[in-house]
Amino acid sequence: MISGFGWAALVLLLGYLVLFFWGSAIAARAAGKPVWLFARAKGRDRWAAIGFRVAFVLAFTGPLVWWASPVLRDMDVFWDKGSTVMLGVIGLFVAGIGALLAFAAQMSMGSSWRVGVAEGATGNLVSEGLYRFSCNPTCRLALNCKNAPN
Repeated sequence: MISGFGWAALVLLLGYLVLFFWGSAIAARAAGKPVWLFARAKGRDRWAAIGFRVAFVLAFTGPLVWWASPVLRDMDVFWDKGSTVMLGVIGLFVAGIGALLAFAAQMSMGSSWRVGVAEGATGNLVSEGLYRFSCNPTCRLALNCKNAPN
């Protein structure tokens, strides 16, 4: 049976995914073109596209498989049958902060937000918001911005 923390983690994951897809729709509208570029990926970028899709499938199905399989729960070194409440609280807090930071970074990209890399489908270099501190590595790769601000 899934604990309260398990349900909270699933809700957090689904909430983040809703924000991710909503943010992608906002970026596509702002850019006036699709921001999902995996269909156009070639070479090594195609492997990244496959990995990204697999990650989404696992994000949706992984918790359900874990829940349905007692053998997997018994092998899980972090499964404590809900006896460590503080660990669950800390885990949800860290995951929530991570989800908020990821969504804030996505929104900071504005119309330059892309999911994947494709030749000629770059946006402007973003150096404001969270990107004042760090250049998005995908943006750096796509724009060859060797002198981009860190």
